[in-house]
Amino acid sequence: MRLNIRRGSRQIGGTCVELEAQGRRLVLDVGLPLDAGNPADAELPAVAGFVEPDPTLLGVVLSHPHLDHYGLAFRLSPATTFLMGAAAQRILEAAAVFTPSGGEFQRVMHLANRKPIILGPFTITPFLMDHSAYDSYAVLIEADGRKVFYTGDLRTHGRKGSLFKGLVAHPPADVDVLLMEGTTIGRPDTSGPYPTEEELVPAFIRLFHATQGIALVWCSGQNIDRLVTVFKATRKAGRQLILDMYTAHILKAAGNPRLPQADWDGVRVFLPEFQRRRIKRRREFALARTYRPFRIFPEQLAAAARKSVMLFRPSMSGDVEDAGCLAGAELVYSMWDGYLQDAAQQPFLGWLARHKIPLHKCHTSGHAPLCDLQRLRRAFSQAVVVPIHTEQPERFREYFEPVHVLNDGMWWNIGGKKQKRGEAMSEKNNNAELARMLKEALKRKTGALRGIRLPSAIDFINQAGGVRLKMKSKCVTANMQTDAASFECWALALQCWLKSGRIELQWTPAVNSADPHYQRFLYRVKKFQEVFGDWFAIMPGLETAIGKLMTADKKAKFKVNVESKPRCTSDKEKDASISDAWNDEHKLECFIAGNPGALAECLKVKMEMSRQMPVGVFNDAVAEGNEIFPSRHSAIDLWGVNQADKKLFLFELKKDKNIPIGILSEMFFYSFVMEDVQCRKFAFQRGNKLIEDTKSIAMFMLAPDGHPLIDADLLQFINTAFRAKNRQIRFGAIKLTQTAPHFHLEVLPAE
Repeated sequence: MRLNIRRGSRQIGGTCVELEAQGRRLVLDVGLPLDAGNPADAELPAVAGFVEPDPTLLGVVLSHPHLDHYGLAFRLSPATTFLMGAAAQRILEAAAVFTPSGGEFQRVMHLANRKPIILGPFTITPFLMDHSAYDSYAVLIEADGRKVFYTGDLRTHGRKGSLFKGLVAHPPADVDVLLMEGTTIGRPDTSGPYPTEEELVPAFIRLFHATQGIALVWCSGQNIDRLVTVFKATRKAGRQLILDMYTAHILKAAGNPRLPQADWDGVRVFLPEFQRRRIKRRREFALARTYRPFRIFPEQLAAAARKSVMLFRPSMSGDVEDAGCLAGAELVYSMWDGYLQDAAQQPFLGWLARHKIPLHKCHTSGHAPLCDLQRLRRAFSQAVVVPIHTEQPERFREYFEPVHVLNDGMWWNIGGKKQKRGEAMSEKNNNAELARMLKEALKRKTGALRGIRLPSAIDFINQAGGVRLKMKSKCVTANMQTDAASFECWALALQCWLKSGRIELQWTPAVNSADPHYQRFLYRVKKFQEVFGDWFAIMPGLETAIGKLMTADKKAKFKVNVESKPRCTSDKEKDASISDAWNDEHKLECFIAGNPGALAECLKVKMEMSRQMPVGVFNDAVAEGNEIFPSRHSAIDLWGVNQADKKLFLFELKKDKNIPIGILSEMFFYSFVMEDVQCRKFAFQRGNKLIEDTKSIAMFMLAPDGHPLIDADLLQFINTAFRAKNRQIRFGAIKLTQTAPHFHLEVLPAE
């Protein structure tokens, strides 16, 4: 079996997917693009059998009755067999009476929940789903021993959320491809969860109670869940619900007696002028007569306004204006906010302003947020995810690996080797090759043969003009000095040792963007890019993740939980011998802090030494629950101030045989935090004038040895970049040598 996304790989709406097996074909949806004008002029996907009959095209599945999934169906050959829900067919045929966006079909096979349909080599199993369109289905397609699960559009926060929960609890087995919608991927504030339909009821009630006149609700007449929500709120607010005849007819066509109907108590039907003309043109007088006992007429609207909620759309503005029922009226907008930005809506917004009608928003999405899409992906853990119905398919790799991104019109053979979770389908991991190259470069320079291993949690991927570092989800919240988390060090090693060109960083964002470890990661990425942006970049699409960095808020007040007085070292710690302290980092730290003369002499400065400066950053005040960056086990080992030069000295200490490359990541982070203190972006909780008055920073690693890739040239490379950006931070290394009973210091030749 093979698959071709004819349209929808990089856009929301206009979905059309073609599947082929054994010379027979099946199509999933034939939608109208959201940006299309006249449907008659929209480009029809290049599928054989759409215009002229083709016996190899067995059928077209319409997953649900939304225009962006069925809107070009009327352009297909009359011989086409459509597969859709029975209620969906009735709704589209009912809509056709009132609007050109409806549809009538000659050859239809009905989808029913979990009941397979065999069509040539294809077995099609529908799964009824929760969505803002009634009678929506996901479908499992089986052929040639392979399985594709197409989600259609779905969510879990509507009135049929149990269907989604049932799917993730008991998904079909051995699915090869999860063809998954991603409408919300990349949109701001879409991590979820979203409000449920039931949670909207009290919000509507409050709006209805606050409205002195008629409450107008602008929502889709086919969003059945929302109509139920509005009806429940209307009844609880003590008002009557006025449906336009189109909406009343849609509710009747759904065939569900539990849905609000025209003949229910507290429901009236209004016939707007444009619907009246449509009925007259189509001679649907018998249909109109069925609603006459429940009608409310224009001349009755003004008297009923204060006790009514009216389903409304801009085309009805003339009707309500002529009826004189707008005194005290308010409008509740209950659709996607993006529609309001359309230029076509500006005249209506002007109409609202002229009539002094306030606009309120009360809505929840028809699509699943990220957290629910991740639940779905976990349920199909062995499947490869193929993005569809999304504007940012590449960002799927941040959340749903393994992912195979297709372009429109690209055939893909599903019969290839099945991928394991964690494998990238179309990308080669070059870790071993780059590690070998680093090892060879090191040997050429030093003559020494040292083992270099790149972390498996980061995929190093060669690409045009450079290398992409693809970090797995666990990396962004890991200890920053570990190999898997220290992206700065590996990026510098590739650039300095191999001249790798452009280094691009890709990562999987944390589910909780407020996680202090993830916030620290975002801070590190942003700061590193500020200095090394000439060759270091964030993968396109991830820039919005940096926008979740809390310390970017210029109006907030950030506190550092540094002690206001230097931490002292006991006499016992001062008097310990270097041999006693050599293999214990705490003792070694105390020994050096208690005997600062050697460091001061080595650096030819006069300074007082202290140790363990905590660098937790808090919002507003140092208090539990206010942490932005981790506040525990995160501290600068040793520090001192040369008051004459107003220079702050920072030291990251490592004991013998503890040589992680991630020491550089720690050094960068500590330096950047102190730089923000000097710039008054961060402030100490109790003040520390000694540090606050400094103007520059010297950051040193202090260790008996270092990682082989961190040498004088790399440190000079770093310092050159900081100097070019006029940043007053310099990096160096001090080699610590045991010469009992004391120690010897040797400064690596870097600034």
